[in-house]
Amino acid sequence: MLGKRSFHTLPRARSTTELQRLKNIKEKGFLNIIVLRDYMAGTEKTLVIVKPDGVDARLIGEVIKRLENKNLRIANVKFLKITQKQSIGLYGASMKIYKNIKKSLIDYITGGYSLVLIMEGKEAIKRAREVRGLSDPSKSPRGTVRRDYAGSHRMEELTKKGKATKNIMHSSGNKEEADAEIKLFFKKNEI
Repeated sequence: MLGKRSFHTLPRARSTTELQRLKNIKEKGFLNIIVLRDYMAGTEKTLVIVKPDGVDARLIGEVIKRLENKNLRIANVKFLKITQKQSIGLYGASMKIYKNIKKSLIDYITGGYSLVLIMEGKEAIKRAREVRGLSDPSKSPRGTVRRDYAGSHRMEELTKKGKATKNIMHSSGNKEEADAEIKLFFKKNEI
């Protein structure tokens, strides 16, 4: 059985980054060996949101299960109504490209409760996006959340009509985006 383990001496560091990780391990004192392995492997964090249509369809458990099956862990979670300010921070770039859906997108993402998660693990951003699928659910690969639960929604047709695509979940696209998006919903001491 794996449990907590004390690290009295540290292995020799091969780089300054690794040395800093080892110092952080020593400061934490006791760590679960699995957490240590992932920490040393260079875990990352990403933001995942189960949007209001996913919450209404009772897909929270399914989304979390799929993320956990990709070896991601929940680092923090909030159940909330996204504000207009947060929605603009989250989708500002999309709103600039698709100006005709701005109101519809804000109404959609602020129109009900969402589950906002910080997921962590090795290649968390990539793995969460594999679970999520493409922005257009009809073009997402089978087995992704968007294809399986929103596959009949065609983004191009909806955008022409000035409507946002209801596509169940959001996940950050890259490290910079993940860092910025996490800060929209979580205080520094919650990360």
